[in-house]
Amino acid sequence: MASRRRGKGAARHSKKSRSPSARSEESRADSGRASGRGGRKTPTSRAKTPSSGRGARGARGGAERELRPDRDGRYRVSCPNCGTTYAVSEDHLESRITCKSCKSVFTPKTVLTRPGRTKKTNPAKGPLIFGGVVVLFFVLLAILNSGGNKNDKPLHPVASRPSMVNLDLSHPAWHAYEEFHNAVADKNSVTLAARFDFESSWDRDKPTGASIWSLTPQREQEAYRLQVQKKLFEGEEGAYFRDMSTGEPTPVAIKADAKKVSFVATGSPRDEKWTGMSEIQIEAVKKDGIWKVASFKVLHVPKKPRPKKNTRKGRHPKISRPKVETVKIGEQVVKVAVSKPTALPHLESTPAALRKEIDDLLDVLIDPSAPFKKMSHARRRLVEIGKPAVPRVLTKMYENKGTSQGDREALRLLIDVFNDITGAGLVYTPGRPDDPNFGSPEELRKVAIGKAFAFWYMNFKKKTFRTMDEEEKLPPPPKRRGLKPRGTGGSGK
Repeated sequence: MASRRRGKGAARHSKKSRSPSARSEESRADSGRASGRGGRKTPTSRAKTPSSGRGARGARGGAERELRPDRDGRYRVSCPNCGTTYAVSEDHLESRITCKSCKSVFTPKTVLTRPGRTKKTNPAKGPLIFGGVVVLFFVLLAILNSGGNKNDKPLHPVASRPSMVNLDLSHPAWHAYEEFHNAVADKNSVTLAARFDFESSWDRDKPTGASIWSLTPQREQEAYRLQVQKKLFEGEEGAYFRDMSTGEPTPVAIKADAKKVSFVATGSPRDEKWTGMSEIQIEAVKKDGIWKVASFKVLHVPKKPRPKKNTRKGRHPKISRPKVETVKIGEQVVKVAVSKPTALPHLESTPAALRKEIDDLLDVLIDPSAPFKKMSHARRRLVEIGKPAVPRVLTKMYENKGTSQGDREALRLLIDVFNDITGAGLVYTPGRPDDPNFGSPEELRKVAIGKAFAFWYMNFKKKTFRTMDEEEKLPPPPKRRGLKPRGTGGSGK
């Protein structure tokens, strides 16, 4: 059978080189042999007409599988497994060939003569496919631009969403904010430099025309860091972190691989007297594997504790509130407002040197043995000093016991100085035990001192007071018994 097929194939290939007359004769011979095998004679016209059935299809297939070499005399054979094409000479058609691509073994002639194995390439198939893809693309584009029903199902399957995590107390971004919060509250510059993104802050605050952070000189970067650090440690921007605790974050879902997150931290006041909770919004970024605080915004601050209501608003903190008392002076009964006297310190704003001068001048003023000239100078200098001398003048009144006439005279001088500085206009005349017209000396002393303290309780916040006029003269010194006034002369007798 193989020899017969080889001979037949050879005869087919040899027909190309024969003349037309020879080919016609050979065809007639073939038809004769066919009629001899079948036992009956088939007309030539019947063979030429196309017929249906297996025999006809086989005849057409044999005509199509006719082996025809190319112009170079070689046959083009494709591997039946992978389709790799080889040029095979006629001598090797029956040899077994191993494909270099897929390593399968085949016989070229068997592949060439096998019916239905060779696929004809349609030259128009490629352009048709490309044209169909283009048309489909424009159809889809038109559908999308037409704004179709939003409830329609997508044309393509939805891609899987990225994995999400909850930002809680265990997230690195929260740890970064917690360290930043405590760094500002404790004024820790090292932790602040590690947990605050100065680059993001620079991008927001940089002057117009300034370069980006990476191109800014190192000296300018360091100066900007110190500026921001001072604002946070000492300014109002850092007051929230000093007054509030870190608290905890409001739960929020973020991407597992997110490099920038925003969350709200809810804290509580460090002072238990405050009421309510605080809220601050934090923007955190991840750079070089480290989370840092990029920016913050205070959303809510609880109410501060109300200051204790001061019933003595605008009044002296160390002098008692004046009380109205009924006092009998001589034959008169009067009502006066008096405060309880007490020792008062110097004003906080009084320098140390001036404090010493005031104390020395008061010692001279109330010293009965001091010369009149020194007493006059002490009185004038105390009036020049003004308000800083008042607390010590009142203290000397408080220390005055009034046990002797000299004490009562010293109290009169102190009240005169107090009137000259403050303009209080208090009147005090030292009484004597044997003079009932002025009342009890002790009662007069207490009333005079109480009224002086009551006046200062109401007016100590005044910045200026009326002082003694320059033309006003000092009262004459007290007369001493047994001595004549100077300049009066004497009889000498």
